[in-house]
Amino acid sequence: MLYDDTDTDTDTDTDTDTEEEPVIPQDPYTLSCTGQNLCYGSDNKPLEECNSDPESEYFGQDAHHTDSCAARSFTTGGTDTNPTNIDANTGLEWTKTYNGTKVVIEDAVAYCEGLEYGGHDDWRLPEIQELITIIDYSFYRAFDTSLFPDFPTSDAFWSNTVYSTNSSYHFGFNVTPSQTSGIYNYSNTGSYYALCVRGDVFRKGTIVFESEQLDGGIVVTDTASGLHWAKSRATGKTWAEAMEYCENLSYGGSTDWRLPNISELLSIVDFTLKKPATVFPDIDNVDLWSSTTRAKDSLTTSASAAWTLDVQTARSSSVTKSSKKEVMCVR
Repeated sequence: MLYDDTDTDTDTDTDTDTEEEPVIPQDPYTLSCTGQNLCYGSDNKPLEECNSDPESEYFGQDAHHTDSCAARSFTTGGTDTNPTNIDANTGLEWTKTYNGTKVVIEDAVAYCEGLEYGGHDDWRLPEIQELITIIDYSFYRAFDTSLFPDFPTSDAFWSNTVYSTNSSYHFGFNVTPSQTSGIYNYSNTGSYYALCVRGDVFRKGTIVFESEQLDGGIVVTDTASGLHWAKSRATGKTWAEAMEYCENLSYGGSTDWRLPNISELLSIVDFTLKKPATVFPDIDNVDLWSSTTRAKDSLTTSASAAWTLDVQTARSSSVTKSSKKEVMCVR
């Protein structure tokens, strides 16, 4: 079973406690690059090199703006027999192996909590905002094989994050090499893989956005990531048109806008919220383009899709670049 396509958007929350919990803002954090280092031409095949001319066709892709994020950086920890991957940007430590057998969510949680590996026994199942930090978008099958060798090339990995619209589901990431891959919600009774992590929860707390009226528009700043977003959005754009729109945008007194990569786009999501899954102001049922191409294994194969975010459900997926989606620019 690759994913459960049953309608899970029915609100089943029966909690009647209306007392508001105090807002604990997210601590500032470093956003890692997606790993994508190739640019793609009009035939959707990788170019020999990324054209640095802002006036060139298809400028504004993920790989054009790697100076806006932190380079991915991992060191080896653990023991000789049970090595781990330590992410220098998030501080999280990951097992280099997964459980090997698909299990229901309850057993996935128990597997990680009972795991003794790499000299540690404080492992846990990652939250979804942690799991997506190790997805490398330069790989068709989601994981960097030098860090996570012999991982499955289909199906999904669990996260510990409950799907807010229906508590009978949890978020996970589907690594299947097709357009059905990405963040999705899975029935708690389904069976999927488990990968374990240790360390303080990354991006714990509430996302705080601050809006400011500047010359020519309202700019919304994420106080944790430091990203600035144009509140105004464009509609009905193809992927190429979306990049061109942002690269040419003059808004809020700035002209250095760009189309966000998929990691930047996902940073606006609060996976504990529903419809929409964000506290970003005045945003609702929209599908947003990212600048990140859905990579292929072969450099001669056309990569005709790019990653998008459904703000309603917090799901990510890839769609053909000729599709029409909404655009929100970042700097």
